[in-house]
Amino acid sequence: MEARILAGIIRYKQLDKYPKDLVNSYSNTFKTALNLYRKVMDEVETPHDLMLAAQVRRSAIPDTTYVKLEELILEACAAQPAPGELIREDYLAGRLNTLVSRYTSGEELILESEVEQLMSTLPPPDVDSQDSVDDIAGMLALQDETGQGIKWGIPELNTRVKPMSPGELVVIGGDPGKGKTSLVASLLLKGLPKDKPGKLLWLNNEGPSPKIRLRCISALTGMSETKMHDSPEEAQAAYDKARGQLEVKVRGVHGMTWRQVSDIIRKERPTVAVLDMIDHIKAPDKDRRDLSLEYMYQDARQLANMVGCVVVATTQLTAPGDKVDTRFPTESRMKDSKAGKGGAATTILLMGWGQGDPPMVRFLSFVKTKSPRDGARWSDPVKVNLVEATCTWLPVT
Repeated sequence: MEARILAGIIRYKQLDKYPKDLVNSYSNTFKTALNLYRKVMDEVETPHDLMLAAQVRRSAIPDTTYVKLEELILEACAAQPAPGELIREDYLAGRLNTLVSRYTSGEELILESEVEQLMSTLPPPDVDSQDSVDDIAGMLALQDETGQGIKWGIPELNTRVKPMSPGELVVIGGDPGKGKTSLVASLLLKGLPKDKPGKLLWLNNEGPSPKIRLRCISALTGMSETKMHDSPEEAQAAYDKARGQLEVKVRGVHGMTWRQVSDIIRKERPTVAVLDMIDHIKAPDKDRRDLSLEYMYQDARQLANMVGCVVVATTQLTAPGDKVDTRFPTESRMKDSKAGKGGAATTILLMGWGQGDPPMVRFLSFVKTKSPRDGARWSDPVKVNLVEATCTWLPVT
């Protein structure tokens, strides 16, 4: 973590935002690195520059100190720089830990006053560039009311709700094994524009990532895995042509915490981030699991705003009761934190299936949206047929 913090302070010029006691909870090596940086910060743009500065001053630094300093700076050269929000949070954690230690050791403190004073000394969070937009045309562009956002890859859904816009959290739910992965791949990859740079970041928390990549390729090309296997060169050429300027990245996040996952999204800055099975991510500890999930969903919505992307989260539905119509699931069937998911999401799309219908027929229903089409009956379900081999969804009349 110290290497990331050091890289972030250098990369984003954060040092002057923080009191000098920033280093109190860090190692002596970290303190030495910051003291050096403070002296040469006008000449240093990267951790590599700091390494050069340390080499110039080699004779003035004790041998054992220099070895550790060099190791830390080398780690910082290879590390992903921590953004200002993370540096601020880490600094706050260290100061709060010091306060708690003083309190538990018997020092008479009014913790509430101490915490309030501490918060008043913190630099403000990084400014959101959207906050400075004050002209009407700019505001309308941010709201994307003109419909230039990310269209839904199944045309019938576009008649019900407006395109997905940056800053939105979209929740997509369905029963296990009914095609959630194929649905998300088709909705996004058929809807994202290919004639301009963009990035789909799929954070996979369920099955193997290569399987997800193949689903994405099928959604873009209409080719089955069998055909890809028979003609891999043809499949590669078709995939490269179909995605145009769109970058598709699939990354496994199995076992990661929410903080680690959100750091990946901040680093990648995608057009769309898919949180596949978000409920399996290790959420921050709260008194109850539903509160932990509620925090994570709310934070995902805020993250979408900060990064300027659409976040799509998939979730499973609870097992239906005997008298439940599986074609038209409701919010009450979402697992765990129903209220948290419903409160954070801009749009919720649930996928149902009929026990008496053909095996691949699905029913897609918007159970919540803040962007309905004017005059549209947006909650009316769309009946589609899944051609699983090619990740294709066809309307059923």
